[in-house]
Amino acid sequence: MQARKRVRRRSQTSIQRGDGSQGFSPSALEADYAQLLENYSKLIEGVRMLRRAAERASRTGLLPPIDHSRRTPLQECEAITRAIYRAAQKHARQSTLPLAGLSHDP
Repeated sequence: MQARKRVRRRSQTSIQRGDGSQGFSPSALEADYAQLLENYSKLIEGVRMLRRAAERASRTGLLPPIDHSRRTPLQECEAITRAIYRAAQKHARQSTLPLAGLSHDP
């Protein structure tokens, strides 16, 4: 019985939004959604920019080939990161100067 009262109280109160205002007005939700879409679009464009740069570096031989089986921005970033780490490890094996975060294979 107490659990129901707690749920009702929570559902009847307004929730404070990140900008300090309170409430669930449709226009505020639309603005939040629009901002979310804009941020996501910028993220996707940034990932595409990294992908293009990594592909160019791969074609010139600076980076190994990059996995093309990606579906999400996170998978895209992981594929680019793996290629950069593979290139750094190859460089570390060929160089006498150590790279931060990479150890030489014995």
